[in-house]
Amino acid sequence: MKDFKQMFLDKYVNPKEGIFTDYPNERRKKTINYYLNKEGGEEQMLEAIHEIMDFFDFEKIHEVMEYLDWQWRDNGVPSIEMIKEELLDRLTNMFEEGSKQDAEEWSSSCAGFNVEYRIYEPHENEPDDFKHCVSVYAAFTLEDFCTTW
Repeated sequence: MKDFKQMFLDKYVNPKEGIFTDYPNERRKKTINYYLNKEGGEEQMLEAIHEIMDFFDFEKIHEVMEYLDWQWRDNGVPSIEMIKEELLDRLTNMFEEGSKQDAEEWSSSCAGFNVEYRIYEPHENEPDDFKHCVSVYAAFTLEDFCTTW
């Protein structure tokens, strides 16, 4: 069996200087506030939200919810407008909460929706801005499973 720890130590640790000396602080990700506060950052965030809201097939989600009799808050199956509003709330709350914590990533799940953002370093020759460095994810999940929490 491979010794992954030893492989790491062999590759990254300078024996004279000790562990983690080859992992510079400048490789750390920037936070969401860095990108929201850059010129055009908030506008690019709104564009990302708009793209998700435009892409989602809310009619299909509604059909599945009707078929399963998936009710929210004992008010029956939500209308398409209620489903849209829930996703918009999830997305905007994600950025509001993430910016309060000034987090590199944030995720939230509620009412079947999973939303998340993650920050990545810009690719070579790409601008260091929200559009190119913040990945925004949204899903409507019918079922999932995880063995660890």
